[in-house]
Amino acid sequence: MRDIVLVNNLLTGCMGERVLWDFLLEGIPNIQGMDLRSHQSFTDITSHIETQCSPDVVVIQNASFLPKIANRRTIAFLQDNLRGMGRTNAQQEHVLRTSDYVVFNSIETSKSYSDYEGSIIPIGIDSNLFAPQQNRQKLKNKYNLKEGSPVGIFVGDFTDVKGWKDVLHVIRYYPHIQFILVTKGTVIPVPSNAQVFQRIDQQQLCELINCSDFFILGSPIETQCLAALEAALCDVPILMRPTGIFMDWSKEDRARIGVFTNNLINGVEKILSSQYLTPRQTVQSKNLDITTTIEKWKTLLDNI
Repeated sequence: MRDIVLVNNLLTGCMGERVLWDFLLEGIPNIQGMDLRSHQSFTDITSHIETQCSPDVVVIQNASFLPKIANRRTIAFLQDNLRGMGRTNAQQEHVLRTSDYVVFNSIETSKSYSDYEGSIIPIGIDSNLFAPQQNRQKLKNKYNLKEGSPVGIFVGDFTDVKGWKDVLHVIRYYPHIQFILVTKGTVIPVPSNAQVFQRIDQQQLCELINCSDFFILGSPIETQCLAALEAALCDVPILMRPTGIFMDWSKEDRARIGVFTNNLINGVEKILSSQYLTPRQTVQSKNLDITTTIEKWKTLLDNI
């Protein structure tokens, strides 16, 4: 395999959590990573690649929030469906247009960019980390959650992109339900039946998910929706709009993982009364684990 350079603004999560880029660096031979921690600017990264790396190096870069990095064979990884959000971005379009190959994170994303051919490789999830934990009532006690009261969890910023206004409406509509709100962004005032956790690590996130009876998200547009998949792998059913990677699945599979509706208020009643849900088993059947993702990337790089 030829030399590979992996480029993003950050190659690990902003909270130090392991993300796709970490796993690619660990799993793919002959690869080195460059980001704004290892170099002062993207211009420095470009200079390094074009002067220090071999002419046949392959660059893998984020397609959305980076300029085109180098005049080398480039694979653009597209995980942000800006077209679908009505937020077409000139820089993203330039990266896609000038790259040699595009990898999409879902069928839904590829549909919005049908003028580009490429492969679909979902972002894999660590299914060992995101898993059901025993004694959920003990966890609820740890976080001062009332026994016998349903618990919902929201993970994301308090913005329209994540449908926060609609989620807030649900929180106010169901004062008897306790809500856990997890964000990396700015904390805002919330109703008394909700508590906010800001910038927590993945282990605590797993605990909070395992405290919950359902996961809720109001995003009008999603691509893969990792937070929902993480919740499902913890065997927590999900409530969200009909968007994201789940729309690539059959209606039957979606019914096994949760409720998909534009009416989140009614969706709460449905998800709390649903039986025979198998979120973890259903997600595992889709081969969305991180090991499968790395193997797909290896195969792609061998074939290019």
